[in-house]
Amino acid sequence: MVLALCAAPAFGAEIEEWLTRVESAPQRVNYSGSFMYEHDGDMQTMRVVHAVSGETFRERLYSLTGSAREIIIDEKSVWCFLPDLKIAVHEYRQLSGDSFPRIHGARLPTLERYYSFRLGDTGRIAGRAARNIDIIPRDGYRYGYEWWVDEDTGLLLRSDLKAMNGETIERYMFVEIDVGGEIDDAELQPMTRKDELSWFGIDTPPPSADGARNEDMAWDSKTLPDGFALAYSINRLSPMEGQPVEHHVYSDGLSSVSLFVKHGKPDNARPAGAGAMGAISSWSSTVDDHLVTVVGVVPESTVNMIGG
Repeated sequence: MVLALCAAPAFGAEIEEWLTRVESAPQRVNYSGSFMYEHDGDMQTMRVVHAVSGETFRERLYSLTGSAREIIIDEKSVWCFLPDLKIAVHEYRQLSGDSFPRIHGARLPTLERYYSFRLGDTGRIAGRAARNIDIIPRDGYRYGYEWWVDEDTGLLLRSDLKAMNGETIERYMFVEIDVGGEIDDAELQPMTRKDELSWFGIDTPPPSADGARNEDMAWDSKTLPDGFALAYSINRLSPMEGQPVEHHVYSDGLSSVSLFVKHGKPDNARPAGAGAMGAISSWSSTVDDHLVTVVGVVPESTVNMIGG
């Protein structure tokens, strides 16, 4: 018993160190590689190029199989290119640096109320030594994870999303990756010609994070699963319609759910209902001529409670 009690703090400290490395790796490390993404019996392959410069980053993702699509991300904006549909979308990233509660080692004592953590063996992913971390939910309101983390850099090389029964819902895994070194600027430029697409999006930057948080919000959820709390709220514009949308994010520190509210015409009204597509669950209803939508990578029971 004494040995077990002495070992527990050391184990917790080791888990904290791994979680901190996972969180900080994308802000520290240049990399490029190909990964496969599996969900609903379908498998796609994509490539990612990620470059860090000081405290900023740029990233480009593009499909190698299936429908052509390309995504460019930096610290301010997201550009989505869908050449098969002849459309593209630009949107300003509307999250402040401290508003979204990403997983962090310092939050481990709180997270352990809702998840158990298990540090596993070392294996190999994309030819690199990787450490296994299992994150197991304690109830049915959140999913679990099986992570494989690069031992050298802390980059997440494989992530399996798990249901309560242990079934894998979706998986992404690098099949090859180059870490470190310089990233040529040409690798971060879109292949798709912008002038060949119809563009949608918002050309005006969002308000500051403080200004957004101080704006009055008319909506909120009255019921939240244990552990979930409001992380932040912001008024934004829909990139496809240019229509005002009230956006709230609820999180338990690892899983998160978004609630969107926009004014809806009566002829667009639809009955309350929930659905799922792969790992993403959604719930929607029309309330007082407003369309209310709840969506997140969580079980259906979670969006049902938040929406209801």
